[in-house]
Amino acid sequence: MRSYLLIVFTFASVLAVHSETEEARNVLSATLAKYANLSVFYVEGTQESTTTDEIEHNWEQERFTVAKVSGNRYHYDIKSPGRWNVVVADGITEWDFQPWRNEYTKRPVPNSEPDADNPDDVIRYVAAKGGQRYVEELSQNRIRAAEFLPPETLTIDGKQVACDVIRARYESLDNAAQSAQLTFWIEKERKVIRKQTVVNIISPSVLQPLRKVKLISTTIYTTVNLDGPPTASLFNFSPPSGARQVRRLFFDDRSIDLTGFPAPPLRLSTLDGGPFDPNSVKGHVILVDFWASWCAPCVQQMRSLAKLADDFSKQGLIVVGIDWGNDDPNAAREFLKKNHYGWTNLRGDSETANAWMLNGVPLVALIDPVGNIAYYHSGYEQPEEAAIVAALQKINPSFRNAVLCEQSTRPH
Repeated sequence: MRSYLLIVFTFASVLAVHSETEEARNVLSATLAKYANLSVFYVEGTQESTTTDEIEHNWEQERFTVAKVSGNRYHYDIKSPGRWNVVVADGITEWDFQPWRNEYTKRPVPNSEPDADNPDDVIRYVAAKGGQRYVEELSQNRIRAAEFLPPETLTIDGKQVACDVIRARYESLDNAAQSAQLTFWIEKERKVIRKQTVVNIISPSVLQPLRKVKLISTTIYTTVNLDGPPTASLFNFSPPSGARQVRRLFFDDRSIDLTGFPAPPLRLSTLDGGPFDPNSVKGHVILVDFWASWCAPCVQQMRSLAKLADDFSKQGLIVVGIDWGNDDPNAAREFLKKNHYGWTNLRGDSETANAWMLNGVPLVALIDPVGNIAYYHSGYEQPEEAAIVAALQKINPSFRNAVLCEQSTRPH
C-alpha cells in the first residue's frame, strides 16, 4: 500500500512539475510574441556585459533609446564604448548624428529599407539593427525549455516593479545559443520584459579551444511602451551648439571612404623643410601616398607606386608622398634615396591627417583634375595596383592598362 501511494505521489509530482514548466513556457512565449511586428514602440534602457575567466575581466555598458511610429518616424540613440550614433526622422527629414564628433547629416527620409552597402545609409542600417535587437528580435527565437523562478520586485528608476521570473533556453541550430541560459523578469501588470540576462560559456578563439570564458549580458528596460504613441519630441532633432553638418558620417575606421569628396589641401613642407606650393599640381591627376619607412606594407606598396609613376608620368600622373608618424626625417630621406623614389615627398602633420581622416598607413588616394578624390583606400592589399589603374582609367581613358599586363607576367 505504501509503495502504491509513493508511486501515485511521484507521478502527481511529475505531472505538477510538467504543468508548471509548460505554464512558464506559455507565459514567456505570450510575452515575447508582443514584440513581433511592432508598428509602435518606445523603449529605453542599458545593457551591461562582462567577460570573465581566471586571467580576464572586462566590463562595458551600452545605453539605448529606440522608438518608432507610423509615417516614417523613428528614433535610434545607441551609445556604446566604441561608437555613439543617433538617427532621428520626423516623417520628412532624417538626421544622422555622431555626438562624439559633433557632426550630423540631413536628408529626406528614405523610402526604402536601410542598405548596409550604401555608404550614405550605413549609419541608419546599424542604428535600426541595434534597435531591433532590443525590441523586435526578442520574438524571433523559439523556446526549448522554461521554468519559473521565485518572483522578484525590481527597483527601476526609483519605482518598484513586481515581476515573474522565468529561466529559459532557446531552440537553435547554433550550439552556443543552445548552451546559453536566459532569464527574464516579466512585469506582472503589463506582461512586458523589464530585465533580461544571458549567460554563456564560450571559447574566445579557435586557437584556444580549451580556454573557457564566461559571458554575462544584463539588460534593464527602464522604459517600455509597446502601445500608445511616444512623445512627439522624440522625432525632432535640433543640432547642438557648434555641431557641423557634413556630407557623410562613417560607422567606424574601416568604413571611411572619401571617394567623391573634395580633396583636402596639401599645405605641407617637403622632407627637407622647403616650401611646397599646392597650386603647382593643380589640374593634374595626383596620386597621394601616406607612408612611413618603418611600415612594412608601405614599403611593399611603394614598389608598385614606383611602377605606376614610371608608366603614367607621361599621361600626366603626379605622385606626392606624405611621410607620416614618428618617422625620423633622416631615415625617411635615406629610404627614398636608397630606393630611387624621386617623386615629391612632404612631411605630414596632424591637421592634414585629420582632414584626410587618416587612421593608419599606408593610405593611397587619387585626386582628379577637378580636385575631387577619385580613389581612397587605407591599408595594402596585393591587387591594389589594379584598383588604382581602374580608377585612373575612369578619370581619363588615356591611362592605359600596361601596368596590369606587365604585372600579370611578372614572376612571383
